[in-house]
Amino acid sequence: MIGYLEGAILHFESDGILLLAGSIGYEVFLNPQVLEKIRSLNSHNDTIALYIYYHQTERQPKPVLIGFQSLEDKAFFQEFITVDAIGPMKAVKAMGKPISEIALAIEKRTLIFWQD
Repeated sequence: MIGYLEGAILHFESDGILLLAGSIGYEVFLNPQVLEKIRSLNSHNDTIALYIYYHQTERQPKPVLIGFQSLEDKAFFQEFITVDAIGPMKAVKAMGKPISEIALAIEKRTLIFWQD
């Protein structure tokens, strides 16, 4: 399983990056906040390091890599996806909001703000 990648940004996508680690290019999804931060601080071929959440199911045979800048954000994400009806792709999009706002919405059971 992939848990950490360090490499050069080859390309920015609308929802992530193409990261060259070794001789392999990995498509890594990022939440909107992290993507914008990386985009503003880095250019193509800059080296970055990401903690990776790896997801693959029978219904979605293509592996999905989701990147985080800290272990704490990855740990929150892993707790977040245990909430009913929140899968990895919904969660990564929702994490564009502050974690405190997400936690409050979970507590109040008002998870509507990211169901676009």
